[in-house]
Amino acid sequence: MLSCVACVACLAAAGAQTRKSRAKNVAKQTAKAKPANGTEVKTVTSSKKAQLPNDTIVVNGVAFEMVHVAGGTFTMGLLPKRDGDPADDNPITKFQFYAPAHRVTLSDYCIGKTEVTQALWNAVMGESNSDLTDTNDYLTSMGEMPIKAGENLPKNYVSWGQCQKFIEKLNALTGKKFRFPTEAEWEYAARGGNKSKGYKFSGSNDINEVAWYYANSGKELHPVGTKAPNELGIYDMTGNVKEWCADLRGDYNLKPQTNPLCTEDNSRVVRGGYWGAMSVFCRTTVRAGEYSDYCTSNVGLRLAY
Repeated sequence: MLSCVACVACLAAAGAQTRKSRAKNVAKQTAKAKPANGTEVKTVTSSKKAQLPNDTIVVNGVAFEMVHVAGGTFTMGLLPKRDGDPADDNPITKFQFYAPAHRVTLSDYCIGKTEVTQALWNAVMGESNSDLTDTNDYLTSMGEMPIKAGENLPKNYVSWGQCQKFIEKLNALTGKKFRFPTEAEWEYAARGGNKSKGYKFSGSNDINEVAWYYANSGKELHPVGTKAPNELGIYDMTGNVKEWCADLRGDYNLKPQTNPLCTEDNSRVVRGGYWGAMSVFCRTTVRAGEYSDYCTSNVGLRLAY
């Protein structure tokens, strides 16, 4: 693990709306988006009425999609022996604090179709992958995985603070209100929202169909969207990189909740498992927590608004 002093940004020197109201606001949001310094900002939506389409946003020539998630009520957290599978009760996962199961109601929101890519990060932050020699030499000396450059690879080696700066710049460029998903929003989307089929992983009971993880990743990152999507058309919510959420990782509350956000604990929630995780740690219910300055190869981010 690297501290904030050794985060990638420092390494060069070291070496809720309803569907209807949301649809009405699309045009308003687009009109309010004000390009800065010649940056191209464009929101594209389709005219289908059966289901709200994805928003496509283009920043400095890099396009990404946001998936509309219809709100609803679901059971969040540990479901003992779900689908008759006793692995949900495996003692190895008990420290992940994903019990007890509890009812959560969410409003509509949007979440990234994929994890934030290196291309999007660089377009917003004005960074480049052109020369990573010094950075990777430093990482290797620290026993960390060198950065694998690739425009469609998920951005990793980003701390909570770095991600917040990225989101602030993205909001300034687009006129939107991007943020991290809450932990409840993350799990609801990972489970497939109101289209959920009750899978253990995001989109399948067979992790190899939907995720890059310990057994198939070759111990490295892979381009986003190269495995199958889940029921909502969202990719990589299981595996590849863990993803920061808005919440602190406090204990779950048994009481039913609406749009919850935990603000009690000293570590922040990361979700989804990663390229080096065993399958048991990649389930949609599993929680992990990292300190805000945590910055390593297995953590990235996904956007919401």
